Amino acid sequence: MATASAVEIARAVRAGRVRAVEVVAGALERIERADPVLCAFLEVWHEEALRQAAAVD
Repeated sequence: MATASAVEIARAVRAGRVRAVEVVAGALERIERADPVLCAFLEVWHEEALRQAAAVD
């Protein structure tokens, strides 16, 4: 899903082809890998993001 658009991801979650928790976990992993170089995030709320994704699932 890393190359999918937000619309494609939302459709896949709604259709049950992918879980929201999986999408969020993947995004958090990419942030962890890239942010030490990019310094694009002041804060990343891992637990809150995963909690909200679980509520969607």
